Amino acid sequence: MNAIIDTNIIIDAITAREPFREKSQDIIRSVSKREFRGAITASTITDIYYITNKHFKDRDKAIKEIKKIFFLFDVITVTKEDCIKALETKIKDYEDSLLFICASKWNADFIITRNAPDFSNPAIPAISPEDFLVKLCT
Repeated sequence: MNAIIDTNIIIDAITAREPFREKSQDIIRSVSKREFRGAITASTITDIYYITNKHFKDRDKAIKEIKKIFFLFDVITVTKEDCIKALETKIKDYEDSLLFICASKWNADFIITRNAPDFSNPAIPAISPEDFLVKLCT
């Protein structure tokens, strides 16, 4: 099973943001145990670095977290064509639209996100971390 992980899940796990910490960390643990194949987009790396560096106020710690991400997750490239396609979807939020385009390109089975209702394209189901973990166990 392949799932692309939205930026908010990674940030929740790394920064231990409540009340989302536990399930987000469970998602990352499941990837580390190879219970499913997880990916992020290359365009989210800068957001993750920026937010974790700001949160920890420690560049070395932020870099350490980014290196862990590179070890655990596939990183999907974002091309000019992907960016153009994202403009043409019915998904209102451009960042979510780009995530969907990359998920399609990578043949993801799911998009794991805290804002599943924002994804209006049923071709790849958007699912909360809680619901994904239940599905993973069944």
